[in-house]
Amino acid sequence: MKKSVWMLACSAVLALSACGPNEQLQEEQAQNNNTPKESQEEIEKTDKHDTPPVVNEVIALGYEKMNEFYKQGWQRADFNIVEAKEVIDAFIPETKEAVEHAEKPHVKRDLQDVHDRLTTFSKQLEENMKMAGLERDDHFAGLYRLYRDLNYYIRGSADTEPANSSNTAHVHMKKALENGEVARDVRDAFNLLPRDIQEYLKNDSVHTLRMFVESDGFRKALIDMEKQQDVLKKQDVASLIGAIEDNQTSKEDTI
Repeated sequence: MKKSVWMLACSAVLALSACGPNEQLQEEQAQNNNTPKESQEEIEKTDKHDTPPVVNEVIALGYEKMNEFYKQGWQRADFNIVEAKEVIDAFIPETKEAVEHAEKPHVKRDLQDVHDRLTTFSKQLEENMKMAGLERDDHFAGLYRLYRDLNYYIRGSADTEPANSSNTAHVHMKKALENGEVARDVRDAFNLLPRDIQEYLKNDSVHTLRMFVESDGFRKALIDMEKQQDVLKKQDVASLIGAIEDNQTSKEDTI
């Protein structure tokens, strides 16, 4: 593999890891050129019209409040964590009800994840209301990403940029890739890969699929590996992802 291709792949991912937590959220929202974009009509056909009202309401309100907290700056020393705690506590039973009414498995799993995160956050705040801003960020950012995905893919909100980190995002990204509803360079790169690698990229995890769809450097490095190796294996793909992310494994070790 050419060193320049390897460095390009590393820099594409490390640019995100070098950002601060809120900066990374801003980066995610800004970098959407290769994010699979199903049409509004397609989104409504697949999920929106089948969503129970209680699920729709919980997602809408959850996204609205997390977006509000994000704009207020949940890391700031003057952030009103007492008010946020009240909102979080109110969301817990409402989200539990939404989990019970959700019909699609991927939506149910994501709402359960939201419920678990809310519950954990609430308990930790009870123990320490003076939780440091960076520690609060870990809780808020995880919730915000889930709500962004649900608001975009389930409610069909065109004003929301998905984080593409949830079960729901995985289902929709996979469908978009299979239907060719992705950027041309993503589709072309996908078609150059062996069938078993295509299936691995689609089905392994939302993280793996997101890496392929959103990282130009990763796609180029993967195609280069496929050209140079007799047989490209799933383990090679996983190793490449790991090597890019920790920036410690050499090109030779990965191949």
